[in-house]
Amino acid sequence: MRSRIVIYTLLILLAIFQVGCFPPTHVGKWVNGNVSEAMIFHEDGTFEMLYLYRPDPAPQLGQPVPEIPDKNTWKVRFRGTYVIEYSKDPAWIDLIYVYNGTQRRTQGLIKFPDDNTFYVAFDNVRPASIENSSRKARFTRAASDEIKIVSE
Repeated sequence: MRSRIVIYTLLILLAIFQVGCFPPTHVGKWVNGNVSEAMIFHEDGTFEMLYLYRPDPAPQLGQPVPEIPDKNTWKVRFRGTYVIEYSKDPAWIDLIYVYNGTQRRTQGLIKFPDDNTFYVAFDNVRPASIENSSRKARFTRAASDEIKIVSE
């Protein structure tokens, strides 16, 4: 009996240690290179959806020429909160944000085949699968200097 208690205690401590030491897989900066989108997931349950910033290089008459940012300059499209339910297979993801003055909730599926890639499918109603969704995307983990956000 005593050995079972010790073993269960050790297993619980090991589980707590692993959860506390390793951040969730989804936390970080992610890039979808095909459509110039990026997402940043924070540990506190907030996120930013970004788009590749390309200002119009032709200035208006009498206006200063805008500085052309480098290829890694991004602008925030919207911010909000997210919830991921890893108990589902594939995991469910919900994004809650304000867009054009209206609060929205987008439901989706998210799958992490490895620590540096995820596949996601979003819609107003949760898709049945990622593979058959018309609104699916592949994101890869961004390099440390790959995303620079321009101020709004």
